[in-house]
Amino acid sequence: MKSYYVKDWFHEKKMNEMQRNVQGTEVIAISKQSEKAAYVTVAGGTSFMSYWCPKSCMEEHDIPEDAEGTHIVKTYEEAVFFAKQYISLWN
Repeated sequence: MKSYYVKDWFHEKKMNEMQRNVQGTEVIAISKQSEKAAYVTVAGGTSFMSYWCPKSCMEEHDIPEDAEGTHIVKTYEEAVFFAKQYISLWN
């Protein structure tokens, strides 16, 4: 099972560009991919955001099989569902 994180410096850049404040860098879902980038949804605190992220700005982590890793989904709506579910765990 895999879990992905966005590198801190890139996430900070995207937060500044989008004028958002999402303190987590864990990729909850990937809804689109190209050879060099992924459309990621990250969540933290009480909010989430989605953006294109170069794969070179993502870190891959192996996690236990019984843990919930990054969801590979087909639609943005599915990504939002998992982001809201993740946020509800912490609030």
